[in-house]
Amino acid sequence: MLNKDKCYQVIDKILEQARYFTLIKINVEEEGLTRFANSEIHQNVYSNNTTVNITVIDGKKICKVSTNLLEEDELINALKEAELNIEFLPEGEYEFSSPIEPLFLEDEGIDEGLKERFSIPNRAKLIGQCVENLEEGYKIAGSLSLNTGFVALGNSNGIKRYKDILTVNFNVVVIHEDGASGYGEVTASKDEDMDVLAIFNRAYEKARMGRKPRSIEPGYYDVILEPLAVGDLIDFMNFTGFSAEDLREGFSFLSGKIGEKVFNDKITIKDDLNHNDTHRIPFDFEGFERLPVTIIEKGVFKGTVYDSKNSILCNEKNTGHSFGYGGGAFPINIIVGEGEESIKEIIKKSKKALLITRFHYMNVVDSRQGLLTGLTRDGVFMVENGEIKYPVKNMRFTETLLNAFNNVEYVSKEREKVPSFFVSQLVPYMKINNFHITGKTEV
Repeated sequence: MLNKDKCYQVIDKILEQARYFTLIKINVEEEGLTRFANSEIHQNVYSNNTTVNITVIDGKKICKVSTNLLEEDELINALKEAELNIEFLPEGEYEFSSPIEPLFLEDEGIDEGLKERFSIPNRAKLIGQCVENLEEGYKIAGSLSLNTGFVALGNSNGIKRYKDILTVNFNVVVIHEDGASGYGEVTASKDEDMDVLAIFNRAYEKARMGRKPRSIEPGYYDVILEPLAVGDLIDFMNFTGFSAEDLREGFSFLSGKIGEKVFNDKITIKDDLNHNDTHRIPFDFEGFERLPVTIIEKGVFKGTVYDSKNSILCNEKNTGHSFGYGGGAFPINIIVGEGEESIKEIIKKSKKALLITRFHYMNVVDSRQGLLTGLTRDGVFMVENGEIKYPVKNMRFTETLLNAFNNVEYVSKEREKVPSFFVSQLVPYMKINNFHITGKTEV
């Protein structure tokens, strides 16, 4: 069984044989997954995967190989294969940089209580408790998983990196036989952040409230977005707007706008690995130290995160956000600033608005405009004169991120951790005015 010390030994043995600058990354992933549908557990599986990634760099040349074969001679063969291949590769447009300090960056220690509470028997018990609370006509589906592992890195400069990983992921949809549904999802690495029954009850209440929805016509509506829906928009903002490479090449809707006010002053977005509600990884996958970065401050686009490639090409400081040499850089610890009103106050102050649980089937229509489209799902409700009045059938939206986040009227003081493309993010509720609803469904 690999651990930190054994990983460092493996890394050192490979590096002793290296003729070029070399980075070794060892990634160990274990998952215990319980899936359920029709209110029954139908799958309980365990997977274990260990991957060794070897990156060889010679000036402006780079070659990568990966293997699941962990014997020493197989790892050395993989290194030699990369070294042989790099001799025939063309040079790139820049010379790669590599970290030389600090020599060690390590973050060890996981919540053992979380690990024990979500063992196979306990996962089954929690799902059973959800089923027992269902009334006739309702069923649930979803998954509950325990994910453990670690990542270890080392390079020819003598640096060593190590991070333990432990997360629990839970998602559930509650469905009534007439089609009404409610949804809940959470990713957590601390025991106090994972309340399965609370997430289930919230989804269950949405399904109860969602029966006999009404159809409304497309148009411009004020919308109150719950954290899952806000998280969907922030995810796509990150993916289409915050990439240093897309900003440099003009594909981002924020290209050329650093220093400009691009959003309502209620919007502040940071990438902060030191925040208590993030999954802390103190280094990136090139081995550079990860730094906190303010991206949007009171609506002003302050800048973005960088890997070694884009820090060189953009003449900016490397912030330690690489997904691996050539893999690009993205924020992975998104924190959206809170507001002053509670969600109850926001609803009470709304004369007419749509309360939206989440989006799905979201797609980028035009990245240069930040134009997105998608459908609502698992709970849309009409708010009138400060009260939730009735459920609404699902709608399609087509909106630009610039318009949406310039029309923010309220940001809640409550914030929730929601899953994202890149682990998770901490986001509030938001009320956005004049949100463009472009289509309707009959479900």
